[in-house]
Amino acid sequence: PHYMSPEQAAGQLGIDGRSDLYSLGVLGYYMLSGRLPFDAPSFEALAAKHIAEEHVPLAATAEDAAGEHPQFVAAIERCLEKDREARWRHAREFAEAIAAPVRRRWLRRSGQQGTRMRLGIFGARLAAELAMFAAALRAALFRWPV
Repeated sequence: PHYMSPEQAAGQLGIDGRSDLYSLGVLGYYMLSGRLPFDAPSFEALAAKHIAEEHVPLAATAEDAAGEHPQFVAAIERCLEKDREARWRHAREFAEAIAAPVRRRWLRRSGQQGTRMRLGIFGARLAAELAMFAAALRAALFRWPV
């Protein structure tokens, strides 16, 4: 129930891949902040929060990630939109949005001769979390082909 989209919580029909993208956003939020966007003691209370309440912005709960990777944080925030029309239409769009900044950084670094990449604690954590996130994204793409 923690990963349930607002439309699922409301019992709407016609659920599509954007519901899975919401769930992926909840996972990304948890991975970067260490907490879920919503928590409640009962299923009904949790469903009500997913439907009606706004979560604490990820930039406020994961300031390091927001400072170093604002595009990634913005992509996750878009997944968490209450209105599914405001979310990514397809998982491929989301994948491209989170891959583009990483691709640019890797290409820039690979072009610098003799430069050692220093990840640091936050970078190593982010790399591991991105790998898990990519696996979840692949699962979403496999289930909802675009």
